[in-house]
Amino acid sequence: IRWEHPGKGLLQPGDFIAIAEESGLIIPIGEWVLQSACDMGADLVSKGKPISIAVNISAKQLKHTDFYDSVVTCLESSGYPADLLELEITESCFLDDLDAVIVLIQRIRMLGVTISLDDFGTGFSSLNYLRQLPVDFLKIDQSFVQQITIDQQSQAIISFVINLAHELGIKVIAEGVETEEQLSFLINRKVNFIQGFLFYRPIPLDELMGCLSKIEDLCGETLDFGGRSI
Repeated sequence: IRWEHPGKGLLQPGDFIAIAEESGLIIPIGEWVLQSACDMGADLVSKGKPISIAVNISAKQLKHTDFYDSVVTCLESSGYPADLLELEITESCFLDDLDAVIVLIQRIRMLGVTISLDDFGTGFSSLNYLRQLPVDFLKIDQSFVQQITIDQQSQAIISFVINLAHELGIKVIAEGVETEEQLSFLINRKVNFIQGFLFYRPIPLDELMGCLSKIEDLCGETLDFGGRSI
């Protein structure tokens, strides 16, 4: 999310999300983002582009009493398939009441929605809670990825996390990939998915669709948009 401020121009998330959380505005903002993502996704589906969309969810959102109903409402009102929606949550979501959050996540997954554990390694990272969490994806934080080529400890941590997640049946996403060297290391460690500026920076939807069309033209065939296959 970005904020086009009337006086300061385009503001990045780091400039205002913390204030939104402190003030409680993160709840209506989060609902708007989720509804917008589902509406956008449904429009893409209607155009033959069933692309999965991941939405960041704050700890305050997840703990709000109406969060589950909000997810259901967004899916039903938009018509966006639940199996294409992914919710990204952070480790801070589990600090207060692990059992309650696990029950909530299980209910959400029963809708067909997938769950990612975002920024893994930057919080308390308890192996005990990782064993209990019903998550589909684990995202290795970019602070580790960006140290791959210069720090053996980061290499060891990433290798361990990938192996551990795979043993638990969890797929791994590496974020913040910016160089070919980082990409090569992660591929050799059999990471499942990769994202980062090496491929694209954040771009508007119409520009994204234009890029996908160009790729289809180069490939000479229509891309398979099933889930994360692109």
